[in-house]
Amino acid sequence: MNKAVKKVFIFDLDGTLTESRVPIAKDTADLLSRLFEEKIVAVISGAVFSRFEVQFLSGFRSTANFEHLFLLPTSGAELRKYTNGAWKIVYQEKIPDDIRAKVIYEIAKLADISRGEERKFIDDRVGQVTYAGLGIEAPLEEKKKYDPDEKKRRDFIAKIAPLFSELSFHMGGLSSIDITPRGVDKAFGVKKLLEHVGADLSEALFVGDALYKGGNDEAAKASGVDILATSGPEETKKIILEFLKQNEK
Repeated sequence: MNKAVKKVFIFDLDGTLTESRVPIAKDTADLLSRLFEEKIVAVISGAVFSRFEVQFLSGFRSTANFEHLFLLPTSGAELRKYTNGAWKIVYQEKIPDDIRAKVIYEIAKLADISRGEERKFIDDRVGQVTYAGLGIEAPLEEKKKYDPDEKKRRDFIAKIAPLFSELSFHMGGLSSIDITPRGVDKAFGVKKLLEHVGADLSEALFVGDALYKGGNDEAAKASGVDILATSGPEETKKIILEFLKQNEK
């Protein structure tokens, strides 16, 4: 694959640009800033936009030019573009209120979450519902040990997914399950982004840490975009440096 001809670079967030729910390193942000000075860069994650602000955008210098940076929160259910000093919504897919209420109820019942404790484990993101098996604010080291073979979450999805034909269930991060409208996933987000910027699939590259079968980046492969696996944030920095060197040739 010739990365020199790519004009759109799409990155996963947790496990790729940062550790799970950990702010981006300043040197990674600086490298990305150099990349989106010349190329279109997008970041896609199950996180809501407010989490992007804390975990991702806060790491950039005040001089960063976001004109060529795009954000895809809630697993691609939303696209944001920086316009006139603010992150404007280009599109936003939503789960109907009654369906969100029902899925939250069924998650709580299946996970045996007591009444009043739902918000510690279930995050209602409008376009997505996320269930975190250890709790939304669990420490990173605990998350790493929670479901390393993903069996707990696969079993959970197998039990709840048949109840909701209108929804898609995906594993997210290290310990969570992301639930979106049927057909809305990272492949959907990739295609919508490329449509918006006027680029072909052949002109884009997706970088993620969980591209394996059942991984939370696997859906991106279904879009047909070229993919590149990373082992984590440290390797991703090297990958971005390679992109920058290719661009200089």
